[in-house]
Amino acid sequence: MAKQNLLPEKLYKKIRTVMPMVGVDLLIKTKDGLLLGVRKLPPGAGCKWPIGGRMMYGESLEGAVRRKAKEEAGIDVKIIRRVGVYSTVFTKKSGQKRHTVNVVYLVKMVGGRLKCNSEYSKFLFAKRMDKKLPSYTAAIIRESGVFGKVQGKPTRSKDYFVI
Repeated sequence: MAKQNLLPEKLYKKIRTVMPMVGVDLLIKTKDGLLLGVRKLPPGAGCKWPIGGRMMYGESLEGAVRRKAKEEAGIDVKIIRRVGVYSTVFTKKSGQKRHTVNVVYLVKMVGGRLKCNSEYSKFLFAKRMDKKLPSYTAAIIRESGVFGKVQGKPTRSKDYFVI
């Protein structure tokens, strides 16, 4: 991938308020269970959330998966399959909304050393479905089938989860 020409922060923040952003989320299988992070930052502060984030200009989806796993958790992953595409709208306390289109992948940890970056207070390993998950996290886990048979109807890409 070529060197990134990053937008000035002020312009990037403005764009986020008027355009959907594309990102990847990772359901990471490890020997200890499904890796989830407890987020420090909005959206989802204090919630169990998949590792993931924004794609960079010129980056492939698969490249973004590998980069986010390394940046946010310090690990190397192997892609098993794409789970689906989801649309989320987050509303801040100020009333401002942020819209993301998330491509979710099921991946397997294959190397590296697990370490939280500044976005997470800690990592947890799920071995079964948790009833206290945010609706988005619960939907992607259910639809991945990681804990057995796919549960419920698939979420349509036009569905929005607001937290």
